[in-house]
Amino acid sequence: MSSDANELRFDERLKQYPLSFVIPAFIFKELEKRGIIPSPPNELRASSRFYCNGPVIVSCTEPLKVLEIKPSTTRGVVRNISKSGMSILVGQQFFPSQHLILSFPISNATVKVVRCNQIGKGCFDIGVRVVQYEMC
Repeated sequence: MSSDANELRFDERLKQYPLSFVIPAFIFKELEKRGIIPSPPNELRASSRFYCNGPVIVSCTEPLKVLEIKPSTTRGVVRNISKSGMSILVGQQFFPSQHLILSFPISNATVKVVRCNQIGKGCFDIGVRVVQYEMC
């Protein structure tokens, strides 16, 4: 299947999941930036992070029975990305060690949640580590 067909299919899927949260104003300025994110002087990173602002479909297929969290699919925004992980904005809370599937126009990524911070009313910044990429 061509990448154009994959992108069209992704756009159609994206319409099924409207953005369910409001991005805080202080994040909007960041989402307009491009390029490498400067690291603080004492922070050691394995790879550079890059500013990003792209749609993603987030699927949680791993329910947490203890918290009565059921499998779900929602729309998110990729905030930044690196070789080994990314930060995404979503309208629901996920928990460390949960596995998610992130769908992009040309690939899917299986990821593991490493952190979750609420940054606004109903808006969560989720840090994930990539487990595997799969081309569409």
